[in-house]
Amino acid sequence: MRTVTIIIIGLLIAVTFSAHSISDEARIAEGDYEVLIMGSKSHGDADFDERFGAQMKRTLKQAGASEEQIEQIGVLVEANQQAQQSKRRTLQNLQQQIRGELLENYNPDRDNIMRLIQQSAEIRVELTMSGIITQLEVRAVLGEEIWNKLIDKERALRRRRHRK
Repeated sequence: MRTVTIIIIGLLIAVTFSAHSISDEARIAEGDYEVLIMGSKSHGDADFDERFGAQMKRTLKQAGASEEQIEQIGVLVEANQQAQQSKRRTLQNLQQQIRGELLENYNPDRDNIMRLIQQSAEIRVELTMSGIITQLEVRAVLGEEIWNKLIDKERALRRRRHRK
C-alpha cells in the first residue's frame, strides 16, 4: 500500500511539473527543432500556430528543404496535431481525475486510481507512437542530408542550453 501511495504521489509531482515546462513558443524562438519535428502541442492557439508555421518554414528553408517538401511536412504536422488533440484533452482529464481522487478523498478508491493511471499510460503510448510515426514521415520527405542538418542544429542548441 505504501509503495502505491509513493508511486501515485510521484505521478502527481511529475504531472504538476510537466504542466510548467517551457512552452512550445519559447522553444521555437530558441530554435528548438524537436518541436518542429514532433509537432506542436499548442492545442489550437491560432496565433501560435501561425508563428509556428512561419518558424517551421524558415527553419526548413535554412536546412535546404524545397517548397514542396515544406508543404508536405506542414500537412504531416497538421495531421499529427489534429490526431493528437482529443487524446491530449483526454489525458489531461484523466490526470485531473487522478489528482481529484487523491486530494479530495482521505481513502481514495485504489482500483479507480489504478484504472485511471493505466488509461493515462495507454494514451501516452499512443501519443508517443504518433509522434515517432510523424518524425519518420518527416524524415522520408526531407531525405537524409536535410534531416542531418536539422539534427545537427538541434544538438548544438541542446549543448548551448546545457551550458547555461
